[in-house]
Amino acid sequence: MLELSVPGHFYGFDTGIYLISAIIGFAISYYAYRAYKLTDSDTHKYLFSAFSILSAGLLTMCITSAYSYALWFTTGEMSIFSPLFGIDDIGMWVHFLASFIAYAMLIMMYAPKKYRDKLLILLPIASNNFIYFNVILFFMISYVAFRSIANYLTTRKRNAMLVMVSFVLIALYHLFLMFMPFYRGFYAFAHISLIVGFLSLLYMLIKVE
Repeated sequence: MLELSVPGHFYGFDTGIYLISAIIGFAISYYAYRAYKLTDSDTHKYLFSAFSILSAGLLTMCITSAYSYALWFTTGEMSIFSPLFGIDDIGMWVHFLASFIAYAMLIMMYAPKKYRDKLLILLPIASNNFIYFNVILFFMISYVAFRSIANYLTTRKRNAMLVMVSFVLIALYHLFLMFMPFYRGFYAFAHISLIVGFLSLLYMLIKVE
């Protein structure tokens, strides 16, 4: 349940971050789609698809967490199905599954064409714990971050640097969430990292428009 993991003074903070991140993500999708229509590039196609799905997951998290907080502040309860499973958990799973699909598309963006069809058969590994699924997402986006770092070191271009910063920060979002059991302050660091990562990618796309 959400109240067991989120520090009390951050209640509502994450809802705002999810909303802002979703708006930025949809803006990234919009500019990526415009670039795709102009270039017919697979890179822009995967970027558009990935951030459309990722943003939809974030918007779901925003809605479910807002409902959960409203329930908490009015009744003192967050659970509607059972004491161990609530609407916020549904939102988290939708967010994680959307992230899995989006990151698979980002991996395909960097993967050689001969391997892309094989990546389509990837399926999420079942888990009853958010932490375990988050580890999978961390390694997926870390591959994307690693490839973006390699691309920047090869080209030394400013746009490549902004892409690198974006994916590294999104990877740090998942890394910070992994260490939340040890220090709950990482929850704030994670969400700040996420929104700054999205902003970096949006700035790059606007800049090359």
